[in-house]
Amino acid sequence: MQESKAVIISLHPEHANKILSGEKKLEFRRIWAKRPVNVVVIYATLPVQKIVALAYVKQVHIGSKNKLWELAKSIGGGLTRRALYSYFEGKKNGYAIEFDSIKVLKPAICPKKVMGKFNAPQSFTYLDQKSLKNIESFSMDNLQKFGKTIFVAGVHAVGKTSMCDAYTQKTDFVHKSAGQLIKEAKANAIEAHTKSVKDIAGNQELLIEAVDATRASGKHLLLDGHFAILNSDNIPTAIETNVFAELKIDAVVVITDDVNAITERIVKRDGVLINASDINLFQSVELQRAKQVAEELNLPFYEIKAFDQIAFEQCLSQLL
Repeated sequence: MQESKAVIISLHPEHANKILSGEKKLEFRRIWAKRPVNVVVIYATLPVQKIVALAYVKQVHIGSKNKLWELAKSIGGGLTRRALYSYFEGKKNGYAIEFDSIKVLKPAICPKKVMGKFNAPQSFTYLDQKSLKNIESFSMDNLQKFGKTIFVAGVHAVGKTSMCDAYTQKTDFVHKSAGQLIKEAKANAIEAHTKSVKDIAGNQELLIEAVDATRASGKHLLLDGHFAILNSDNIPTAIETNVFAELKIDAVVVITDDVNAITERIVKRDGVLINASDINLFQSVELQRAKQVAEELNLPFYEIKAFDQIAFEQCLSQLL
């Protein structure tokens, strides 16, 4: 079989995202392939655990720490001088793989779907031509099959449902509530009045399955949900990043509003008295967690004022 001249490497999502965004154009290695390599497959480790990009090699540089640091400054190394020197401690020479272009895989790919058995490489692993073609074809097939998934977040009664429904009435988007999808799969997941969730981890697994089934039509999806959930003690609890990676979301939109306005809507809608301070805490945790997940997964992020339908629709149009 003809060799593909490709390798797969493991990177922490923080470093992978710098390559995907173009901030980091060099990947530094203490050891490197003896064979010629023209494609580097990037596997993002926990919490993502997916193949996220193909990086095409322009040149492999070999040199001392001083030479590699000069390259980092001129080309874009994505790390500090101290970090580079620490990484190459004890090495006379090291390697800097310079990338010519990056193909971001949307959605990211579970390696077992294209490679069978998979163990994340400590340094790098050669890929045969068949594995590389599987990755490329899987990416193209899914681009054609699935629409985009925009995660629309915000606390209860902030107005997400109204804004999403107004948009879907004049587009071919599908709007689904994360809570409703979970309810359909597990009727007792959410307590009717407190909005607390008994089994956060189990419910998120059900949500992932339901979203995959919903998007199979190929239409774009507005997924109305949360980045933090009230647990059984009514304490805001952040949802793990890997859940959103599994959902294959393409962007994050968070709806926010004045806490007093939200409190009034909850009283009017649900007849439940709630402290504005509790809403303020929940909204702060939700917004902070949304920003964090968007950064970790290298996703576009928008914060929109409640019921600003024009701004909401403008940001959605930019994502298509």
